[in-house]
Amino acid sequence: MSELKTTATVDSLAAVMFTVADPDAACAFYTEKLDFEVRADVRFGENDENRWLEVQR
Repeated sequence: MSELKTTATVDSLAAVMFTVADPDAACAFYTEKLDFEVRADVRFGENDENRWLEVQR
């Protein structure tokens, strides 16, 4: 039996969301190492314990 193998290449992404344990370290990595720009950096929650951080390239 013959197998047909195909590959796919992603050439663009609209958005990717994930949680991180250390938002400051993640922000530094994306901005300093990957040259992304911060689009939003918003704290929220009862005591501002959560953070919404958006970066874009």
